[in-house]
Amino acid sequence: MAKDYHLHINGEQVKVDKAVYEAYMRSTWTEQKRRQTLAKREQSLDVLVAYNLDPADPRSLLEEIVEDGMMLDLLVDALSKLTKEERALIQAIFFDEKAERTVAEELSVSQKTVNQRKRLLLAKLRKKICGNL
Repeated sequence: MAKDYHLHINGEQVKVDKAVYEAYMRSTWTEQKRRQTLAKREQSLDVLVAYNLDPADPRSLLEEIVEDGMMLDLLVDALSKLTKEERALIQAIFFDEKAERTVAEELSVSQKTVNQRKRLLLAKLRKKICGNL
């Protein structure tokens, strides 16, 4: 069953073929896409303003990048001081995004045990990182 294509011209509905319809509507579709893109950019700008970041001020972005880099260095240092088993647990849960239940099954322990180990490891990492600030 073929689809019918119609255009509204001067208040009248005119039947056209698919090629004419697409050629006529292409500019409308392009404009809709342009408006959607602009709306997304405005949302991004609103997020920057909400976090008091001035998009015109490259220093604020640079400061954020430097702070993130410093925190990353502290995290890498703290992770390097964990045991092999502790690093494996962190890797599985946070980097491999495995569920605690899945990790528990792999280690043949309960999910509660995995959760407890995770909370203790996070506290340990927090203490090491905050101790270096």
